[in-house]
Amino acid sequence: MSFPDLFDHFDHVYIVNLPYRDDRRHETIADFARVGVTIPNAHITFFEASRPTEKGEFPSIGSLGNFLSQTRVLADALEKGFERILICEDDLQFNDLHDTTVAKVLADLKTTDWSIAALGYLEPETPPTDTIGLIDWAGGTRGTQFWAIQGDSVRAFHDYLELVRSRPSGPPKAARCSLTAPSTWSAPLCPAPPSALRPRALRGNAAPAPTFMISGFMTASSLSAASSVACAN
Repeated sequence: MSFPDLFDHFDHVYIVNLPYRDDRRHETIADFARVGVTIPNAHITFFEASRPTEKGEFPSIGSLGNFLSQTRVLADALEKGFERILICEDDLQFNDLHDTTVAKVLADLKTTDWSIAALGYLEPETPPTDTIGLIDWAGGTRGTQFWAIQGDSVRAFHDYLELVRSRPSGPPKAARCSLTAPSTWSAPLCPAPPSALRPRALRGNAAPAPTFMISGFMTASSLSAASSVACAN
């Protein structure tokens, strides 16, 4: 099993890219080619990212743009009837991994009851376990470099993000939730996640945040080698 097999598991693979960032587009094409995949194609496509002119109540224009882009990807998947999708950012960089590592992650994706799988992220900086493959994760996470979502959670998460976007303004010093903020799910002023995104009980106790199945085998190219997300062994 290799990265092409991993991509084939999904109904569609989106790569979010600002149209004027040809540099990132070319780098992403080269990185996919390095793992044996020629893009774009009918199955793996670039998705035009949003770039608002004002940040509104979000921390930055970039965080609002990311929020809107991810919401639009989910809307596109719903419109086209995709039930399992993989979403990438155009600043990702595939780590050099043995095929057995990718095979284990793919096996877990096929056999584990998951809603959202955070396969590449900025935080936590090191995976919370040495185990290869996916694990239950109820802590905070940050980054949307490489993540997957499936089933009823596609609509549930889309509707949740729309709810976050439309909620009334909070206290003057409070900012809206963003997908790039740490511990997004427990950030102040965020509505409670829909039941479809709530986690299973862990060791008999209800976890405080939606279950993330995390496998640290991808890192963002914007991070230095010393501070990159650690790879699975």
